[in-house]
Amino acid sequence: LHKRYDIPPMYMHAIADLFAESERFHTLAPYKNAIPNVRKLYEAGHRIVAVTACLDSEITKRLRYDNLKMHFGNAISEIHYVGVHGSKSDILHKIKPDVFVDDLINHLNGAPESTSKYLMLQPWNKDELFSETNHSGYLDRVVSDLNFLVDMYC
Repeated sequence: LHKRYDIPPMYMHAIADLFAESERFHTLAPYKNAIPNVRKLYEAGHRIVAVTACLDSEITKRLRYDNLKMHFGNAISEIHYVGVHGSKSDILHKIKPDVFVDDLINHLNGAPESTSKYLMLQPWNKDELFSETNHSGYLDRVVSDLNFLVDMYC
């Protein structure tokens, strides 16, 4: 993001921390088509678990919880938090999801081998996705919305 907005890297953590405890964090929009698709998956009997990387403060966790509940209601059965730079790997290995969707490639890398892994294409991950690093070993597909999950699992 520092390149996109021409912000010196040394200020990015402070800006991210301020944002994570602001009311704007509570109003983050979900992925494109996520609300109806998560609802369809839930109604089809699938268990939806959120694993979110956010600032490790009670304020931020409460804002994130409120945000997810506002958009998805009871469709999300559990919410797990890791720090902003934390790994989701331990939680993913504990819950062993069939499918994992994330917008950061490094989080997908930590998922169990048996989990289908999908990268949600976002403006902030395009440079990472098309870098010289080969991600094919732990990335099943790049997606732009969650329609494919409903097509596959409902």
